[in-house]
Amino acid sequence: MRKKFWKRTATAALATMMVFSTVGCGNTDKTEESGTESTTKTENTSAADTSAADTSAAATEKSGLEKDKTGIWNSDMGDTKWDGEEATLTLHTQYSGSLAADVSWWYDIVKEYTGVSFERTDASTETINTMLASGTFTDIVGFSRDETLASTAASGLLLNLDEYQDRLPNLYNNTILESAIQFYRDYRSGGTGKLYHGPCQIGTNSSVCSAPMIRYDIYKSIGAPEMETLEDFIEVLKQMRDAHPTTDDGNPVYVFCGWSDWGTGLWDYLMNIMGYQNLGGTATVWVERDGENISTQLEKGSVLYRTLKVSNDLWRNGYIDPDTTTQPYQTAKPKTDNGQGLFMGVEWMGGKYNDLHEGTGFAMVNADEFDIGISAPNAVGAGSIAIAASVAEDETKLDAALRFLNWFYSPSYFNLNKNGPEGYLWEYDEEGNQVFTKDGIQKYRNDRVGIPGSTGEGQMFAAQSVIGIQAYTPYTINPTTGQPLYHEYWEEFLKTDTRWDEWRADNDVITTYDWAVSQGDITVQSTAFSMMGAMPDALQMLNDTLTTTWRTYAWEMFVADSEAEFDEIWDKAVEDMETLDIQSVVDWCSTTFENAKAMADEYPLKAQ
Repeated sequence: MRKKFWKRTATAALATMMVFSTVGCGNTDKTEESGTESTTKTENTSAADTSAADTSAAATEKSGLEKDKTGIWNSDMGDTKWDGEEATLTLHTQYSGSLAADVSWWYDIVKEYTGVSFERTDASTETINTMLASGTFTDIVGFSRDETLASTAASGLLLNLDEYQDRLPNLYNNTILESAIQFYRDYRSGGTGKLYHGPCQIGTNSSVCSAPMIRYDIYKSIGAPEMETLEDFIEVLKQMRDAHPTTDDGNPVYVFCGWSDWGTGLWDYLMNIMGYQNLGGTATVWVERDGENISTQLEKGSVLYRTLKVSNDLWRNGYIDPDTTTQPYQTAKPKTDNGQGLFMGVEWMGGKYNDLHEGTGFAMVNADEFDIGISAPNAVGAGSIAIAASVAEDETKLDAALRFLNWFYSPSYFNLNKNGPEGYLWEYDEEGNQVFTKDGIQKYRNDRVGIPGSTGEGQMFAAQSVIGIQAYTPYTINPTTGQPLYHEYWEEFLKTDTRWDEWRADNDVITTYDWAVSQGDITVQSTAFSMMGAMPDALQMLNDTLTTTWRTYAWEMFVADSEAEFDEIWDKAVEDMETLDIQSVVDWCSTTFENAKAMADEYPLKAQ
């Protein structure tokens, strides 16, 4: 993994993507289905399927714009409004946000372009299985966990999309989706070889996903020391807290304000910046980001041992928020946003402080030992959306469902859902580029609230979570403008965000991605992470037990009163992992991941 930059000259070509990332590396805590044989397309059922402008119209079409600049979309831009028969569809997705949030402006737009009104149900992991058991799905269904795709595809409850290709041009006549569609037929179809789920999150992912974010102003105030090792980095964080023990309003400052409800801890984020990811939905099997060296990391002196050790050191010496072991993320994150935390493990976690405060905030700082990760391009998807077969019994609903799904895969859907209506945050300039309105940046900094809708002033972020997933990655190019689909990656946005200027000047870069490449030691994440298969049921039960057991021990090590107690708990944890037969999970993960790596070349991202 510790390759030098001169050996990775091909990676430097990616530096043309000038983006600030708001996402982390891959979907490392999800299990996904794939085949175990890379040389065949026949499904292996034993493993493969285991406030300035008018916002009411929200028009995206700009007269005179050149269409299809990239050659990806071969048909419908999604900018034609619907004037036919309307229908109400039921909707459930595993990503869906609060039903109480005001998203009336978004419902107005959906109805305007598709004639569809939604009745939503609460999202929960269990509901998909409950609907499957009952034999009835909502009309539109969104899946975030791919281990359910085989069973739902084979259930007869979802529409075979292949029978409606002529009505779904944005899905089928789209170069960027070709590999994903074939992969879903081959390894997500329950042995049918048909397409039942539309793949999502397809496209380039050239973003930084592992470098640490720290309070750059405080780092500079202590002399911006260089760091070689993980332990050096921890000492610098201590120095930063010692130099800045309270916020301006007198609240205590900590190296880290953690949370307990995700099951993960500080050590997990430190493992990530050291270049390691969990494999196959486990908490006990680790692999380097490039896909090499699968291990449990359960030997003393391992990277996992070191990350837990330094986490415990911070805890024992009062550098960690004492509420870390009990508070939820929703409580911990605002503390960091308000200046009480000095470190965040990935970029999007630190960004809110920068939104709320003037001047330099969180920025990326490297230590020689860290491995800066670049997210893998997503050729085969992360999550999916489907139409339930029940709509086929009602021609009006079927037409509406197909119309909505086709629009979902258009650039206009992404643009309106993620960027808001024209005239709110953005508008077109004379050259057909999307630029921020006069007060767009201010609205952006204030949570994107206040979009007029049929019943009130809507929330932009809440609208994004109605479905909760998009067809494409934010970096995918909008064919009508030639810009990235998401506003945070427009050049115009980068020009207006001046709070990174000191960091940019110090590093002679424009974006965090440029910075990562300039560091000289980066790893592009293996695409195989998105192609692993779901564990067999019995092994999954064992893995669940291992995960729960290990996380319990890890939290005990985190709060150990002494190094001796820490080592005693470590030894007991290792003994229990071995007794529970962790090797069975390691063996399965190793075999499945190697097969996934072999398959990756068969399903390339064909555009962008």
